[in-house]
Amino acid sequence: MNKIKKYIVLFIISILCINMCAPVVHAEDITVYISVSASEVNVGDSITVTVSYSYSGSFAADLQLSWSGPVSFSGGSIGGSGVISAFGNGSASATFTATGEGTASFSVSGAGQDVVTEADLGVVPQGASVTIIDSSVTTEAP
Repeated sequence: MNKIKKYIVLFIISILCINMCAPVVHAEDITVYISVSASEVNVGDSITVTVSYSYSGSFAADLQLSWSGPVSFSGGSIGGSGVISAFGNGSASATFTATGEGTASFSVSGAGQDVVTEADLGVVPQGASVTIIDSSVTTEAP
């Protein structure tokens, strides 16, 4: 009977040890900021959009910069498809040309993974906008 109790106690201790020794994974979001070079520009001007990203550990993420409105992609470290392959803290930028009057909107979204714990990481979508005016248009007083 003592042998059975001994095995039961050892079994319980091993289960407790496994549960206590297992790593606890706390997934959090990758911090993402998006900024634009100006809040208002003229038609024909350049707009620089910068996406900064950080996380408390080592991570890899696929971020997506999206845009709409009267702008055309001109270049930058972010390709024309808007995909940002992030490996650790950093930033990337893209330049656009204002092609007409209106509002240009930019947003970034995506997801990643902690490379140590393999925990999935989220990204809180962020956005920014630019008002585009045509200063060459003049209005005459009646």
